[in-house]
Amino acid sequence: MHALFSVLVLFGVFPAAMSWSERYSDESEVPVPPIVPGGKLTLSVVMGGALLVIVSEVIKDVMQLQGLH
Repeated sequence: MHALFSVLVLFGVFPAAMSWSERYSDESEVPVPPIVPGGKLTLSVVMGGALLVIVSEVIKDVMQLQGLH
């Protein structure tokens, strides 16, 4: 089950967070055109979806450990 968390973080949260950082940080001297369409809403949905699955799996695992199925 830990592989699911790793995959969601690696392929769901990190790419969206890196895209957000690259697109919307003020530290970038040269504006980078977005390679993939979508703005803040799209990136938020991707990160939120991955985080929602992670949180739901953590809750499920904790309930199983406590015997609360």
